[in-house]
Formats: sequence, C-alpha cells, structure tokens
Amino acid sequence: MAHRISIRPRARLDLLGIYDFVADFAGAASARRIVAGIEAQCRKLSTFPNRGTPHPELRADLRTIPHGKAVIAYVVEDREVVIVRIRYGGQQLEPADFGG
Repeated sequence: MAHRISIRPRARLDLLGIYDFVADFAGAASARRIVAGIEAQCRKLSTFPNRGTPHPELRADLRTIPHGKAVIAYVVEDREVVIVRIRYGGQQLEPADFGG
C-alpha cells in the first residue's frame, strides 16, 4: 500500500523560493520544470519512503533524497511521508530547520 504524501508549509515556501530563484536567472519555464520535477520526486516517495539517507544529527526520524540541485528532507509517519524542507543549490540543512 502506498504512503500518502503531504508537504508542510515551510517546504511549500521552499518551493516558491526555488521557483523565484530559478525564474530570476533562467526564466519561468525553467522554474516550472524544476519545481515540477521536485514535486514528482516527492510523489515517488509514496512507494518506498525509507530509501532516503537518514540524518539523525538533524532530527531523529529525518531522511533526505536528492533531485538535481535539490535536497528533499522528509519524515515517515505511519502511512504518510511528510516533506518538511526542500533545499536548493547548495543550501545546507541545519538543526534550526527542524526546531532544534
């Protein structure tokens, strides 16, 4: 059975920021393509969510998976994959991103 995917508000803001960043230098079409690819990668987590790399140094249950220049940070809760942050272009994940 597939997991449900949800994207937290901070991760949605991350996607908007990625869109704006890419659109500024590469145009709206490129930004739409990149954001759509990141969203598609998030949806793929529904079938095998534990494939990402664990990051207990940031949060006990946190995992990440890359997509191009993006890093998708998520947790698995029962039958749900919760996307908590999305970083792009070398932005680092920090403990403060997860309340730590």
